[in-house]
Amino acid sequence: LDRVMMGNYSDHVDNDNTSQSLLTHVQTISSVPEDLDHKSTIAEMRLHPSGRFLFVGNRGHNSIAVYKTDPDTGTLTLVDIQSSHGAFPRHFNFDTTGRYLVVGNHSSDNVVAFRIQETGKLEMVDIIENVPSV
Repeated sequence: LDRVMMGNYSDHVDNDNTSQSLLTHVQTISSVPEDLDHKSTIAEMRLHPSGRFLFVGNRGHNSIAVYKTDPDTGTLTLVDIQSSHGAFPRHFNFDTTGRYLVVGNHSSDNVVAFRIQETGKLEMVDIIENVPSV
C-alpha cells in the first residue's frame, strides 16, 4: 500500500524480479476462440458478486466469456463464450440479485438480459431493440 500511495509506480508483470511488484503474473488465458481470424478487444471485465465467476466482454467477437475462479490459486477456467446477441458489447453489469447480467451492445443498439445459471453459463432471457447509443 505504501508503494501505491507514493505514486509514480511503474512495473511489468513479466519482469524477472517481482520483489517490488504490486502484481504477480498467475496465468495467461484467451477470452475468444483459438481460431478467431479477426481483431477482437476486451471491453470490460467484471467479477460476479459471489466471486465465483469472471465475465469478460469481447468487442469484435461480440461475446461474453465466462470463467470460473479458483479462490485458492487465482486461476481461471473457461466455462463458456456466449454471443452478446448484438454488436460491440460496450458495457454490462449484474442486477441487484446477482442472478442476471445485462449487456448493452453499442453498434446494434440493443440491450440483452441473460440469466446466470448455477454453472456460470448465460441464458438469454430478453432483448430490447432500437435503444439508441450516443
